[in-house]
Amino acid sequence: GPAHSDAFPFVSPSGSIPDLLRRAGGDNRVIEDALGLAPGQLDADSLMRIDIPEPSRLGLRLPSGNENSANPNWIPGGLTSGGIPEAVVSFSSAPSGSYSVNPLLF
Repeated sequence: GPAHSDAFPFVSPSGSIPDLLRRAGGDNRVIEDALGLAPGQLDADSLMRIDIPEPSRLGLRLPSGNENSANPNWIPGGLTSGGIPEAVVSFSSAPSGSYSVNPLLF
């Protein structure tokens, strides 16, 4: 998200996340697997939802695999290794009000 050390954090369409959260049933390991993250990478207390009404304003694009947060599970094509749609945006010059940060509710 905006505080991420990577200038180009990964994002997913809002429509794909509710289903993933339902399938996970609060189990972060299921979420990590679906997003191609390392086991133990997610901390339940730090999960937030960042809504971006107009992602094109933040340079929405397919990831190249050269992003700082790309890991060995990254594959080209716009899907995580777990089959979740993914893209990247840039928060480095995000206009005020271009996104909102909200609690992630299961």
